[in-house]
Amino acid sequence: NNQDGLLSMFAPPSPQTAGAWATDRYDPDLRYRGTLLLGTASWGGEPLYLELYQQHAKDPEPNVRVAALRALGNHGGPEHAPIMIEALADPEERVRVEAARSLQRVYAPESAVDPLIRILQPDRERSAQVRSAAATALGQYPENRVLQSLIAGLTDRSLAVNQACTDSLRILTGQDFGYDRRAWSTWAQ
Repeated sequence: NNQDGLLSMFAPPSPQTAGAWATDRYDPDLRYRGTLLLGTASWGGEPLYLELYQQHAKDPEPNVRVAALRALGNHGGPEHAPIMIEALADPEERVRVEAARSLQRVYAPESAVDPLIRILQPDRERSAQVRSAAATALGQYPENRVLQSLIAGLTDRSLAVNQACTDSLRILTGQDFGYDRRAWSTWAQ
């Protein structure tokens, strides 16, 4: 049947194929694609896959590290936060962004808050995209020091960071003072 042949062109690879790609030692693009497929699959949280994502979080290829961190964010737990925290110092911006996003998904207040607060500071993290992802992630952590850091983040030169701080402040407090740092500070006191 011609329709079956045409539809199979658009079908995702089988789990076996995705697994083979994810473990290809010689082709980083296949490792990336396989890890991404496994990490976004509903069944991708099996212990064997979690182990693979942890290994791939240290892959030499940045895209593989990104896919692994995304997979850990989707399927991992607080026990995987140290891997994400370590990735906040990665030389590649896209890896640091994904690490911050993953820390939003796995709730790890004991370990994630301080590193996220640290990279929200422009003198600690040069990338506004990473700072913005950190501000968004901090919106999951209802603590006074988080509130103070998000209010301080409203002075960032980047509008994206300001917006992420404001969004997180709204989520944490139910209040809306826009970008008015003074109003937020007054309310917080």
